[in-house]
Amino acid sequence: MLARVLFVMGIVLLALGGWLYYDSLQPTQCVIELPEREVASQPGQEQELSFLLTNPTNKMVRIVGLADC
Repeated sequence: MLARVLFVMGIVLLALGGWLYYDSLQPTQCVIELPEREVASQPGQEQELSFLLTNPTNKMVRIVGLADC
């Protein structure tokens, strides 16, 4: 009886490990809505632009960086 329980637990853990490995191979995808915008302004004038950034996957994604033009 104990051998069957351990066997089933081993199969379940092996399947879970396989799924986690397969999931780690999938690329992360961040999507920016309307990424290309034209901004016309005078030199020295500050403008604020907002972007909607979505992550359709279940993985965490680190977004690093800030751009000044």
